Amino acid sequence: SISPLEDSYSPQRTPPTSALALEHSAMADCLAACGVDVLLVETMNTLREAVVATRSAVATGLPTLASVVCGSDGRLLSGESLCAAAKALSALHPDALLINCSPAPELHLPLASLRANTSLPLGAYGNVGFRDENGTWLQTDATQPEVYAAYARRWRETGATLIGGCCGTTPAHIAALRKVFPQ
Repeated sequence: SISPLEDSYSPQRTPPTSALALEHSAMADCLAACGVDVLLVETMNTLREAVVATRSAVATGLPTLASVVCGSDGRLLSGESLCAAAKALSALHPDALLINCSPAPELHLPLASLRANTSLPLGAYGNVGFRDENGTWLQTDATQPEVYAAYARRWRETGATLIGGCCGTTPAHIAALRKVFPQ
């Protein structure tokens, strides 16, 4: 996993591009040298960092998945559009684009926007809750594994083929997904 260099929920703290390039390249190269099978660039909250991290991961030659985090408005936390993110990231040729760390009940909305702007495979892994405007974590009904799996069905209908769990999910959530999506 290659995550933001600073706080995943604080796009204003994203370092300068030169620092991003140096650090993300070092992380991607280190992970590749350690023998990982795939690089997951995840929870990217700005387009600038998503592009730099994805470019670094793709440069290793390993399969690369690029994932962004969205607010309730369906935009990256930086305010940038998913359309812009899809176009910029697709041009780097990752193996798939994903949305993660967004509330499970709402994840189908940004996923639909992503689907409209790329032909790459899509993925989704949501949270069972969200932070309100005061920073307080609020649980949704997705804390129940079967409810989470029902939301995941909607993600599949929207085009996601890579589906998993993010903040607050447990092994029971993954087991519920296996029941909904047997091999």
